[in-house]
Amino acid sequence: MGTLAHELRKVATQAKRSARDGAKSTTIATGLDDVLPAPLKGRCRVVAISRGTLTLSAIDAPTRFTLDRWLRTIGGPLVKERFVAVKKIVLLRHS
Repeated sequence: MGTLAHELRKVATQAKRSARDGAKSTTIATGLDDVLPAPLKGRCRVVAISRGTLTLSAIDAPTRFTLDRWLRTIGGPLVKERFVAVKKIVLLRHS
């Protein structure tokens, strides 16, 4: 009986963690649209956020190039200032 209770607690904890991480990435995804410049809106998406690392992808190579330039200049510090949980931003090579 102790094993079943342990497994149930483990599943409940994983569900809570998953819901929390999903809510966090949804909040950042909606907030990111407010911060992105017009040419990038709707062309980038939040893939994940975990332990302070925000992972983004772009729909094509030119968008990824533009997003990378924007993040390296003003965008990166702006995103990190606006979303305190974000410490590092990673761009995926392929979406």
